[in-house]
Amino acid sequence: MAQTVNVEIDIADAISSNLFLRESAIDFFKDIENRTEAEVIIDFASVDFMNRSFAHEYLTQKSKSAKMISETHVSEDVQNMLDIVLKVHQNEFKKDKADQRDTKLIRLILLNSIVVGGADRIDHVAAAVVETYDAEEIKELITEFKMLNLGEAMSPAIIAVFNFIFNSHIQNPQVGDSVKSRTLLINSISEKAREKGLKID
Repeated sequence: MAQTVNVEIDIADAISSNLFLRESAIDFFKDIENRTEAEVIIDFASVDFMNRSFAHEYLTQKSKSAKMISETHVSEDVQNMLDIVLKVHQNEFKKDKADQRDTKLIRLILLNSIVVGGADRIDHVAAAVVETYDAEEIKELITEFKMLNLGEAMSPAIIAVFNFIFNSHIQNPQVGDSVKSRTLLINSISEKAREKGLKID
């Protein structure tokens, strides 16, 4: 039996037609994260009211989720509340997304850097990156890779990338210096993204 790639969830049925409590949003997203589907559509058709606290927690949890989440049948009042909260807290939500992206990247490197060595390891990690990230995230990562430089303030994920590149060079000198390794990684990610049909240029 084929696994479904998306699911639609009635949030009023799962919680209530009146959405008040932050804890309800947290529990709702815990259930979502435990599902196997990669894409989740939240149906707001039966929602009569949403207060600001719930809207904030809903958007916070959504920004942290590894799932692709979208909404449908959202009333004008509920959409206005979501828009207000999103506008006020947009930098917070962007940071949550960046932190999530960095966490995924560190996990990828830890899982894949020990599998193979040298240039093969670069291709292996590049393939994992392309399978994990969307086009916009890949563009962001490539930009950060190009700016990679010891002495600058770097996120844990970017430090992990530097260590990956450095270790690729040390373990297999034929790869070249760390700058060449970085270039090979960028080129490999770009090539695999294009092969997958992702527009990153």
